[in-house]
Amino acid sequence: MRITMIGDSAVGKTTFMMSTYGLMREGEIEGFQVRCKSEYADKKLIRAYRDFRTAGIYPPATVAMSSYNYDFYSDKEWVINFTLTDIRGEDIHSYDINELAKSLRESDAVMLFLNGYDILNGVDVEDQLDDIRILLHNCLNTDTDPKMLMVVFTQMDRVKNFSDAHWIALNEAVAELKKMADKNDNLEYLAVPTACSLDCMMDLDYAMVSLMRFGYSTEVLTRKKKLEEEAESIIRQYGEGFWRGAKEFVLEFFWYDKERRKARERAAILQTQLVEYEKMLAKFNKLYKFHEDYKLGTSYKIEKRWSSKMDNPFYL
Repeated sequence: MRITMIGDSAVGKTTFMMSTYGLMREGEIEGFQVRCKSEYADKKLIRAYRDFRTAGIYPPATVAMSSYNYDFYSDKEWVINFTLTDIRGEDIHSYDINELAKSLRESDAVMLFLNGYDILNGVDVEDQLDDIRILLHNCLNTDTDPKMLMVVFTQMDRVKNFSDAHWIALNEAVAELKKMADKNDNLEYLAVPTACSLDCMMDLDYAMVSLMRFGYSTEVLTRKKKLEEEAESIIRQYGEGFWRGAKEFVLEFFWYDKERRKARERAAILQTQLVEYEKMLAKFNKLYKFHEDYKLGTSYKIEKRWSSKMDNPFYL
């Protein structure tokens, strides 16, 4: 799964990436974890997260396009691999438009970061969104493959008493993006309020699990459907019992019916794979349930969360 993060400079993309990784690498959220494939990248992100947690040192803004390759786990079992690409803020407006468009078209999910605190304090984001809206429309609306557009509102920890009225105002600011997504059956839209501060985080787990739910359903369920269709096609061609008849077996043994022999071998492989995919559906159901049951705007104090496992509200 390929995820691309876009948004203006200083909006919080790098902090989000670092905080989410630290949160889901050192601890568990409902049994969900992430891990960088690169040991160097893992140490780099964990060091940045610990510097942030202990000394309040925010990570520097991205100076160039950077990508990280992750594994996502559920109850310590591997679920899906994904790549997270952070595009430098200035590059949205100055980066070679063809290269940027190519990156977005190749993505399975695009995360658009906006400063939610600024929006709620009257900052007009229309100019900021104009280029992005046109770019997303051209790149996402013309694609027939399933994609996700996630709007991430940052710095919600600076908003006192975050309320439904705040949430409505934020969504009104990006109403045109929502309308664009609603017109495309292949585009899933999701908006998430987030916070990444020293003493408060909000909805980071929800954002990541939602992305994994989408990616997992796209890769696993789509693949399972193709396997089922192929198996049904073989059965339609040769019949339900084509691989059980003694006469057919003898013919295949002496290579008189190579096509039927190959079909039998392929059918056996498909049956084995379908059994494995049924097991994978249990993981998808867990991702889906977490996504559906989650209450947006859930914030928690890091000190309380990490003081001990028993104090952790997500401890199983």
